[in-house]
Amino acid sequence: MRKVLIDKYMSDYQFSEKHEIVINASAEKIYSAILSTDFMKSFIIHMLFKIRGIPKFTIVDLTKVGFEILEEMYPKEIVIGLEGRFWTRFGSENALNKISRENFLTPQSMDVARVAWNFYIEEKTTDQYILTTETRISCTSKNTLRKFKIYWFIIKPGSGLVRKYMLREIRKQAEQPGMN
Repeated sequence: MRKVLIDKYMSDYQFSEKHEIVINASAEKIYSAILSTDFMKSFIIHMLFKIRGIPKFTIVDLTKVGFEILEEMYPKEIVIGLEGRFWTRFGSENALNKISRENFLTPQSMDVARVAWNFYIEEKTTDQYILTTETRISCTSKNTLRKFKIYWFIIKPGSGLVRKYMLREIRKQAEQPGMN
């Protein structure tokens, strides 16, 4: 069984979603593409995130809306995290909590859901890698779990679609000749 950083940040969770894609590029190119790809170039992602009020969307831009880069293991894995009350109106006060790497490893408040999301690069053959993205969500109270179940039921199809398009955009950028 492979050891991934996301396990360090969230080994106990109630919801998860995982997608993968094969990319014909080096791990370094893939990692660079993870950090620099503008996902808003995808029409589907653009429309879904416009609804949520997110104007620009790279992994680094997510830190401006509450996500925190929890840990990186270059060029293998990056883990980002977030906690909040996702079922409230996005952008409203108390919807999302900025959380530090240190706080992410402390016990979770009972009234929020905590999210850990990674991108993991695994060698398949020489210059061919599998890029996996996994999202895990933890709810520590019955009330939070109930609210998040409803929210997840509504957003899960769009969330999965976004992840699949993100992987395609990363592949497109990583496989470009001259990509650093």
